[in-house]
Amino acid sequence: MQKLWKGIGFVLVGVSAVLILYWNVALYYRPAVAVHPGQVEYDDLLHELRGLKQAMDNGAAADMQQLYPEGYIFMHALYGLAWADVAARADVGGSLRHEAFLEIETSVARLGSNTARDIFDEYLPLSYGAFYQGWYNYTVGRKLLLQAPSKRPASEVAAFQARCRDIAQAIRSDKTPYPASYRFGAWPADAVVGVASLALHDKLFKPQYRNVMDAWITRVRAQLDTYGLIPHEVDPVTGAILEEARGSSQSLMLSFLPEVDAVFAREQFKRYRALFVTHRFGLPCIREYPAGTIGFGDIDSGPVILQAGAAASLAGLRTLALYDEQPLYVGLRNSIEAFGVPMTHGGKKQYLFGQLPMADAFIAWGHAAADPSASAPGIWQLKFHLYSAGLVLLAGGAWLYFRKRRMKNITIGMLF
Repeated sequence: MQKLWKGIGFVLVGVSAVLILYWNVALYYRPAVAVHPGQVEYDDLLHELRGLKQAMDNGAAADMQQLYPEGYIFMHALYGLAWADVAARADVGGSLRHEAFLEIETSVARLGSNTARDIFDEYLPLSYGAFYQGWYNYTVGRKLLLQAPSKRPASEVAAFQARCRDIAQAIRSDKTPYPASYRFGAWPADAVVGVASLALHDKLFKPQYRNVMDAWITRVRAQLDTYGLIPHEVDPVTGAILEEARGSSQSLMLSFLPEVDAVFAREQFKRYRALFVTHRFGLPCIREYPAGTIGFGDIDSGPVILQAGAAASLAGLRTLALYDEQPLYVGLRNSIEAFGVPMTHGGKKQYLFGQLPMADAFIAWGHAAADPSASAPGIWQLKFHLYSAGLVLLAGGAWLYFRKRRMKNITIGMLF
């Protein structure tokens, strides 16, 4: 029995040593970059997107809907929007742009399907709610931006413009700037995506929503929470704050706010950076709850470990890239590579053994916003190395201590 426990201990020590070594080495990850016709692009990003395509073709979006109330919408929207970023950088006549456009076209079709829409309430003041209308309309707008005016289907243009009118009307409400997503709840992040789709409208067609967006920003400024941030949840009727700012929704909103009002977005990001961006064991992450407070994980946040939020950090990857926080972005990106169990096979890349495609979608969406050659020279990994060294020394010291005690007991036993 003693030999068995000794063997188990030896295996555990060996596995732990390999993991610690792997984590430390993985912090120096550099994404594979290749020159494609007309552009330089992440090969790793393309592998991630093709891995997502395979998962979604096998029903991943429907599976995520069983775990998360908006899983189906999120999967298709994030996937399509990541491809839209790829297409925007690709050569117009190239094969990569063609592939990207076909994928965002598929996403738009699925977002417009009964399967996507039937989850929501058609008879809300904003039909089907702010979440559905916002993400669907924004994704359609990104698709239209990729097409020459003469190539845009007239029916799709008309439907997009009609949804923009509905969204504009909904955010003009006298009581709250945040239309309900469900009959019982309103989340400002959903409204932000819809308002960003109005900004896309004004890029695509004759501008007509600037005054609407400015008036909306004025009302939002007047209803910030005690941290000076857009709240997480409000009463769908009165607009009263039900829950103050949280990292998951802040990370999402900050990815869309620059399209609506760049100055306000930068102000909000400054507060977000101070309250939510932090480090654990020397590595950057995003808190779910503001600094100085403590909270627990829920359906919005995902797991919260040492107050670092899973959803906040995954969505924050794109936020840090958009706001030119390159050292933080690279640190978070590489931390995800170290601890996210990435696996590439057959030109397809997945994280977490492919068991949580929602995470893959957020990661790809974050990577798509960044410069493929982004790096952070320096020794930012040093703190984690020191923590790792300390852990190894502690484990080694404990092993020596117990070994000496065992040898001492054996010696005493032999004497008596």
